Amino acid sequence: MFPMLILTHAQYGAIAYRWPQHWAFEISLADESFDKLAALHLEVLALPLDESNMRNIFDLDFLKKIYCEGTDMVSHAIRAVQHLGQTMEIRMGRELEATTALERIREAASCFGINDYSGHPSYEGFTELLQIRHAIEHPKASNVFRVGNDWDKMPLAWMLSERGLQAYERFRTWFDLLVTDWENYCTANAQPASFDLERGIESTMPSKKPEN
Repeated sequence: MFPMLILTHAQYGAIAYRWPQHWAFEISLADESFDKLAALHLEVLALPLDESNMRNIFDLDFLKKIYCEGTDMVSHAIRAVQHLGQTMEIRMGRELEATTALERIREAASCFGINDYSGHPSYEGFTELLQIRHAIEHPKASNVFRVGNDWDKMPLAWMLSERGLQAYERFRTWFDLLVTDWENYCTANAQPASFDLERGIESTMPSKKPEN
């Protein structure tokens, strides 16, 4: 048995859907964006070298694709962590006190005696994605257009380099460790379903029939 949520559509009437594990959605979407970004990197590699032994990208549509997949990868990855923490929050029966993604997942894990793996080398992938997410959402001169050795502070430059893909791979290793421990905890401490479902519910709203 699983919980069903009900919504009302102004044109189609009542719609019921199975409540999903949103963190699983988010990490799957992050993986898809990672794969697309990796494919775009192969296109960058195929670009010809100029007289200065440099690859030049003038195609703004191509850069938009890089930026789209890179920002999606980062955003979905961080949201996967947030939703995993919220899943733990439901099991706790109370709201987490922490507010940031980093603090929330550490608090949630500690409540169940789960290792948050903050000491694992792959944890750096998570913190790097957090830094890039912050730069994406809070653009300023120092993280949009700059020259010198700090180019990796600019999200688009980070996405075009190997840094973005490598950071995500480290993050994925860390996230898998955390999810494995959480799922093992849930298996060892299984709880019976206790959803308040009312049988025989029928929508009284007018609904549009599917067209043949």
